[in-house]
Amino acid sequence: SYGKEKMKDYTYLIFDVDGTLLNFEKSERRAFDKTMETCGIPAGEELYRKYTRFCDALWEEYDLENTGSAYIQKNYHDLYRQYADRRFAGLEKELSTGKTPEEMNRIFSQRYIEESVPEPGASEVCRYLSRNYKLVLATNGLEAIQKPRTSMFHEYISHIFTSEGVGAIKPSPDFFACICNTLGVTSPASCLMVGDSLTNDIAGAAAAGMKTCWYHPGKSAAGCGANPDYGISGLAELIHIL
Repeated sequence: SYGKEKMKDYTYLIFDVDGTLLNFEKSERRAFDKTMETCGIPAGEELYRKYTRFCDALWEEYDLENTGSAYIQKNYHDLYRQYADRRFAGLEKELSTGKTPEEMNRIFSQRYIEESVPEPGASEVCRYLSRNYKLVLATNGLEAIQKPRTSMFHEYISHIFTSEGVGAIKPSPDFFACICNTLGVTSPASCLMVGDSLTNDIAGAAAAGMKTCWYHPGKSAAGCGANPDYGISGLAELIHIL
């Protein structure tokens, strides 16, 4: 039991996925290890570090972090697919799997779906909150990957909005407008956005008139440069806020 509920005037709780309900780093590491296992290659820490360094450089090359850019907003999913297909190319000389980077990416994507690791308390908190609120997921990502990855939460949510399905990415106004229009929200302030990204989740939702809760496990909230309505370092803290 989480104690007596303190209700606020929210109807919808909108959760980001990676870094909020799911642990991206652990999910990615498990998926990488399983991909290597499928290809008959010992994974190991050094190989994984090479992979992540290549991913980081490639992500920067495609400028995918720059979600405020009009160009990135328009081309995000095409660029992401190019990034995803290329991320194994840097390892192929060492791996000698005989598979193309595209084939490696298909294997990895399937393992990534299968190896979703929730953040501590994520399922329990969603189950508890779904008694009194309508829960929604909102994620920048591809439909075919993000929907099955979040299957553990589907019984608690009413909708999942992926940027590919919406046709717009967070933090663009169009993404949050689509949520409001689909849900029939008349007052955005009746929505509380919970997420780890100050840019995509907090600033994007605040600009749409929603209330915001920054999830920052292991980080300091001091001088974060944004002004969320709430800050939490553990998802169970939501119970006491609401």
